[in-house]
Amino acid sequence: MQKIGFILLIAVLVFAGCFISCASTAEKSGKSGANEVSSIIQEQPVSIENLVIDQTKYADSAKSGIARERYTCTFKGTERSFILCHAPQSAPKYLIIMLHGYGNSGESFMNEIALDEKAVKEGFVLLFVDGIPDPDDKASASGWNSGLKDSSKDDLGFLKALAKTFQAEYSISREQTFAAGFSNGAFMIHRLAVEASEQFAALASVAGFLPESVWNRRPESISTAFLQINGTKDNVVPMNATGTAKYNKNPAIEDVIEYYKSACPNPDRVKHIIIDGGRHSWPEERFCGFDVDQVIIDFFLSR
Repeated sequence: MQKIGFILLIAVLVFAGCFISCASTAEKSGKSGANEVSSIIQEQPVSIENLVIDQTKYADSAKSGIARERYTCTFKGTERSFILCHAPQSAPKYLIIMLHGYGNSGESFMNEIALDEKAVKEGFVLLFVDGIPDPDDKASASGWNSGLKDSSKDDLGFLKALAKTFQAEYSISREQTFAAGFSNGAFMIHRLAVEASEQFAALASVAGFLPESVWNRRPESISTAFLQINGTKDNVVPMNATGTAKYNKNPAIEDVIEYYKSACPNPDRVKHIIIDGGRHSWPEERFCGFDVDQVIIDFFLSR
């Protein structure tokens, strides 16, 4: 796969959208990249300004034959970043956006799991995206505006813009676009299901729930497949309306799953895996008896 040098690209979608301009630079060398990618994307009513991407070689690019590169960008005047994982010698067929838990980073999430190593072999390109603190809360850590509380941070618009940009770069369709997340990242996955299902073919939530504010504005129908994974001993994000869920008045996960099944054109595309004894962590095969990474990949491929 050709490294993203971002040559000039114009993608005109069905409806008028907002302008994204991406410029690639080799950050470590201090040199500015001469190539630019520009894309007109349909994102109304979301307002998307210039998205300028600076490329930096990621130090661990030799691991398992996978190229890993860090990118920084500006979205609505705010710096954002992510790590791109891909096979260096082949063009990807699918895109996965990966969202970490609260207080973590895309890099730490990537290092904690092995999903990228398995997914790249199946033709996926992955974006391990960094959350940022809430600009309205100086005490907050890196995370996602999942709708759990009021925030001016537009993670929804950013993730939709990011997906559109890389769909255009790799000629990947909506039917080949996916997202997965853990904990706070999984909360954001639920928000994507309710408010951006037209953008993703399938979504996977590990130890996440649907925030009450998003639940209250859920539509009658969604168009994405959904995989939910919970542990019975998760006291941070419990399956029923107790603990954190009760405090935030969020719906029990069983009610959310029933909603997805009723809202999805094909209820068989909604799956709920319950891990007996599972706690608030990314499930490991030695404890749960199956490979969660492979389950997610297979679910996406069977969309």
